[in-house]
Amino acid sequence: DSPTELSSSVATRSSSEEPWKKMHLVFSESNVHFHDESDKCQLLQKISLIGAKVTASTSGTDSDSQTIGRVLTVVTGEEGLAQEFLFEDEFDFFLWRSSFEKAAVICGSNGKHVPDKTLLASNTKQSDDASTVDVSVNVSTDYKMCTL
Repeated sequence: DSPTELSSSVATRSSSEEPWKKMHLVFSESNVHFHDESDKCQLLQKISLIGAKVTASTSGTDSDSQTIGRVLTVVTGEEGLAQEFLFEDEFDFFLWRSSFEKAAVICGSNGKHVPDKTLLASNTKQSDDASTVDVSVNVSTDYKMCTL
């Protein structure tokens, strides 16, 4: 399962012609908050991932065309604004990717938020009178400490 909150320093840019810029990112409640790397309290930008298109590339390169990591591209809004995220660590890439993809939901015809792939499948296979079920699962773990 993907985390609902993440925080890390990540290289980002809004165009492939721009150089990569390191920023402190916070992912929370389907939003990505961009903070200045040197002043993590300063919010520079915020984008919502709801309805966004998230794609992953096999590799990102620097100005010398050297492979330096994996890239996630997020396209948001009707204007198609894009943001690229460069991850040097494979684990971080998969963690952020799964969280971004889970957050990228759009409203279905019934007003419920459903993942993009699910909406496409439901539009081609289901009729309007099909019933749906909402399921909520809560998990907790209790730890007990023993002292001698």
